[in-house]
Amino acid sequence: MDAAAPPARPVRIVRPTWVWAGGVLIVGTLLGLMPRSVGGTWWLPWLGMILVAGAWILFAVGRDRAVPGASGVVALFVLALWPVASQIVWRLLTPGFDPNAATPTWWMIASTVDALVPAVAAVIAALAVWRGGVVPREFRVVPLIAAGLCIVPAIAFQIGATAMAMSGGVSAGMFVGLSQFASLCAVVGLVGLGVVAIVSGLQPRQAAASGTVVYPPAD
Repeated sequence: MDAAAPPARPVRIVRPTWVWAGGVLIVGTLLGLMPRSVGGTWWLPWLGMILVAGAWILFAVGRDRAVPGASGVVALFVLALWPVASQIVWRLLTPGFDPNAATPTWWMIASTVDALVPAVAAVIAALAVWRGGVVPREFRVVPLIAAGLCIVPAIAFQIGATAMAMSGGVSAGMFVGLSQFASLCAVVGLVGLGVVAIVSGLQPRQAAASGTVVYPPAD
């Protein structure tokens, strides 16, 4: 290398996909908190769910996708599309379900599968980020933490719901408490992941060591 060549230096090259995905994830998660029973705003939770799905797709595509391998990309697409499809299917099934009747076995099995599929997809995607080497090292553990916050309380809620449905051994208050705690943990995990995505998307990257300095585009 020419001794007179300028040394490599950090330059601010943002990853706009991560910034957009993080912002969309935060907004979508917060919109999902809106109660579906409110008359004029019933559509806001649906919009939030679609925005969250869009955030996962943004993380999975493009030049700066967060997961380099095919397994991570597929996992993110499952994570994006499964909740939307699930909501539509449950909406179609609910009118024919009698809340006063005993919970059928197929309903409990379907509920378990419905919770398990996105949980597995989230773990696969988080592991893909951890192993992929695309995300800055100091942020690679964050998707695993977010996945844990979303999955572990949800599993506890599912176990409690199943136990209450089968034996009545879980009180309604405990059922509601587990549901609210699981929702709170999921919100913290997703909003935190969105914030970290924005921060990591704005992190400077090291210019190539060949002596060629990459400058940000002029305004």
